[in-house]
Amino acid sequence: MRSRFTLVTPEDELLPEPPPFEPWTELHEPSEPSQPLPGAGRLGVMSLYFAVSGVLGALATIALGAAVADPSLAFTTTPKDPIVALAACWLLTFGSFRTNYLLSRRTKAGGQLAVACLACSLIGSVQAGQHGWLVLGLPIVGLALLASAWRHLD
Repeated sequence: MRSRFTLVTPEDELLPEPPPFEPWTELHEPSEPSQPLPGAGRLGVMSLYFAVSGVLGALATIALGAAVADPSLAFTTTPKDPIVALAACWLLTFGSFRTNYLLSRRTKAGGQLAVACLACSLIGSVQAGQHGWLVLGLPIVGLALLASAWRHLD
């Protein structure tokens, strides 16, 4: 005996069962393996350089800012003009992080701003009386790396 709440569907009105789904299979397999973009490995290494350079610039900016705010924290090698040195460190930080972003997106848009920041950081460091190899070397190497990568950017 059937219950009066049982729904009976004729066989011809039943929907077909969906095909089995396997989540670990590729839905689309490319016919040709994709080739890496030209200069991709070099751009990755350059991007890492600019990330490290940006972190070093940020640490220098924080340290100089603390030394300007509280002169008792001044280092033994405080630059002649600490405000100009602070601006140069900030420009190095901004230019390095901007160039890192530029290289990760493989675009030339904003490259002139990154070059200007790195060049002004170099000029500001010389003007402030900072002549260390690290202070002058980071923007010089950064400008050279950016110039060498320019043709690989879109």
